[in-house]
Amino acid sequence: MASKSLELNDLYKLNPIAQLGLALGIIVLILGLAYFVFYSGQLDELKVAETEEVKLKEDFESKAKAAAQLPILKKQLEQINTTFAILLKQLPTDAEVPNLLQELHDAASSNGMRLDKVIPQPIVNDGPIDILPYQISLTGSHAQLSQFARDVGKLSRIITLSEMKLEQDKKDKKDKNAPVTQFVLEAKANTYKAVDVNVIDEDKKQASEPKNKKAASNKDAKAEGAK
Repeated sequence: MASKSLELNDLYKLNPIAQLGLALGIIVLILGLAYFVFYSGQLDELKVAETEEVKLKEDFESKAKAAAQLPILKKQLEQINTTFAILLKQLPTDAEVPNLLQELHDAASSNGMRLDKVIPQPIVNDGPIDILPYQISLTGSHAQLSQFARDVGKLSRIITLSEMKLEQDKKDKKDKNAPVTQFVLEAKANTYKAVDVNVIDEDKKQASEPKNKKAASNKDAKAEGAK
């Protein structure tokens, strides 16, 4: 221990270059310790802050793009509402439904076809629209059936054909001398009717009444319990 103490005491005897190198080493050691003690934690916080900054920038850019598209979306919504209003006007009223059935008969007969049946099906409610389906059966050639489908698409009011099933007419199978092959088309003809706004409001009112009654009952029960 004495020799080491003597060496430390004799440091001043070192040449100036050695003393300078030793001093620099001590300074570097002190700075390194200070870095790990004071700055390492701050660097971790800086990395977290940088990550958060990137996230905030991405969020801002996303919202800025959405804000820039808002006028376009509003315009598109107006166009959709306008188109929807036009389509609603094309839907038949209760008084026009019988006329549509007559138009179906006319479309079939004008193409030389036979409309074998038109059976009304239960009405299906789809929000502001009622779907009025009819099960229909037609007999005719392939060309006649194709023309009938095109004519239905040209009617004054909207009628769509779905659930179509096509097969050869059983009578035609027996008659091998028939000039043109006859087919039977089974399909569902759907027309649509706008629901009266007053009816929609009344349905909403009736739907909300049980909830209001239940809320009032719970309120009365709580008041009675408090007494």
